[in-house]
Amino acid sequence: MDLVRRKLMMNNGRLPQRFFERARAEVKAAPAEFAFIAKPLAGALDALEATTKWLQESYKESPDDAGFGAADFLRAFALAMLGYDWLRMARAAARGELWPTLITLAIGAVLLVWAAYAFSGAGSLPRLPLLRTGLIVITAIYLLRAFLFVPLHFWRPQHSDSFAIWSSLIVLAYGAVYAVGIFKAWPHLAP
Repeated sequence: MDLVRRKLMMNNGRLPQRFFERARAEVKAAPAEFAFIAKPLAGALDALEATTKWLQESYKESPDDAGFGAADFLRAFALAMLGYDWLRMARAAARGELWPTLITLAIGAVLLVWAAYAFSGAGSLPRLPLLRTGLIVITAIYLLRAFLFVPLHFWRPQHSDSFAIWSSLIVLAYGAVYAVGIFKAWPHLAP
């Protein structure tokens, strides 16, 4: 609601317009080898910008009506932002910049810590702090990531490529294994 009621209307909608300008510049500068990212992102930006303008106009007439689609709009905006960041990272990696590597290393470090919690819960490593809570949170993150794909697939099936399907299935398997492990080791996970 805050996004629609305040952020979209601030300075006559300048904030979302700045995002659209930057994202379109990135799409325009993308070489042909990144068309698999840039083309769907361009379409998403067109639809999102039209929706943004509609929400801004609707808000002027009836603020409550404009707020009804706030959650879906935020989800669509987040997906467009993800595509924009993905394109930026791909282009930066192609230029040999360091930050995509650092982000990938950070993700790898998080997954390493999560694996340490799994092995600790299984008794293969010494007990880690907040073991039960940590395992529950990790499992929830994996399952949430897996199950968020389902409504997104039905909402925007054209964005469901093989990567999205396979990555969702993989994190679903991880989440299921973590959940079974927690269930089996529950008595031993008590603090």
